[in-house]
Amino acid sequence: MTTASSPLKIYYVLGNQTQLEPNRGDKINEISFLTALSQFAQVYYNNQLFNPAISGYGLTKKRIEAPRPDCDLYIIRNNWEVFAACPQPKLAVASPYDETVFREAKAVLAFTEAWKYGLENLTTLAGGIDGYFHHNFPTDMIAPQQVINIGQTLAPHFFEAEDNAKIFQYKARMGYGFTVGYFGRIVEHTRPNAFLRCYDALKAAIPSLTLVMAGRVDIPVDRSEIMVLPPVPFAEMHHAVSACSVLLANEQPESAWAGSIKPMEGMARGIPVLANPGPVRKEQLGEEYPLFYTSDDELQAHLKRLYSDAAFYASVKAYLLNRREHYTVAAMAQRLEAQLRPISKAP
Repeated sequence: MTTASSPLKIYYVLGNQTQLEPNRGDKINEISFLTALSQFAQVYYNNQLFNPAISGYGLTKKRIEAPRPDCDLYIIRNNWEVFAACPQPKLAVASPYDETVFREAKAVLAFTEAWKYGLENLTTLAGGIDGYFHHNFPTDMIAPQQVINIGQTLAPHFFEAEDNAKIFQYKARMGYGFTVGYFGRIVEHTRPNAFLRCYDALKAAIPSLTLVMAGRVDIPVDRSEIMVLPPVPFAEMHHAVSACSVLLANEQPESAWAGSIKPMEGMARGIPVLANPGPVRKEQLGEEYPLFYTSDDELQAHLKRLYSDAAFYASVKAYLLNRREHYTVAAMAQRLEAQLRPISKAP
């Protein structure tokens, strides 16, 4: 019989993914989430024990199977056939939306407090469901039984000591000036438009300024002075982030509720992040974070100060390094267990 101190048994599956490789945003988030779960649970991904300490996480490639019947909790993301086959208690990640899943899941999972708030207040949202969720959920969606914010967990390698040789290699690719980095897929709605509007004025004030975009680029980049690099392997991302002077958070509308882990990766390495003061950014970076901007002039002022004021830069770095402790695997595991154990089969 399971006791309060015994590890839970948790079944998990992501879509039809037979293996987990950190080569896409949702997989990266899933791996970090499962790593946190594994601190207090035996996590069975597609019925195979997930082990974050070994290559490939202990998973072999095989078709998605019916869930094992002996787990204390079942968590599904984007596989409604498997969800239907799971016994209770079963949970589902809240996106993509499925009415049957929202009706049957004991709880749906969100990654931020803003997302949780939206799902819990569907009938009173300012701007309605479309306005709040930017057309990512149907306007006739039903309310779930319960919403749990599972947060976002930083991968352990972002807490490793700086590897100067590796960082130097990335600096050699990016240039040795004042480097502003943007990591992730580049499409029309994720392009850092505010920074691009300010680029000429900033370049005049900071001659060594370089903008580096690293990721899959799906739109033309029509400025020759912008450096475009291919996607950085996730195992190397902490080195690439550390090679930058400043990072840009994406400005897409969904960032107001869904969030992005990229600002947190900058935080983990102590690299200042320029961001809009939306609910998720305040949740991630703190209400008092000094680099929020609401206008182009404010963005320029922040960047110029980071460039010219070493003491200010150092204070922002110290702030971020202190705050990152909130998102370690251990810290997230403690919060997750407190939320998930009470709704599991375990006492």
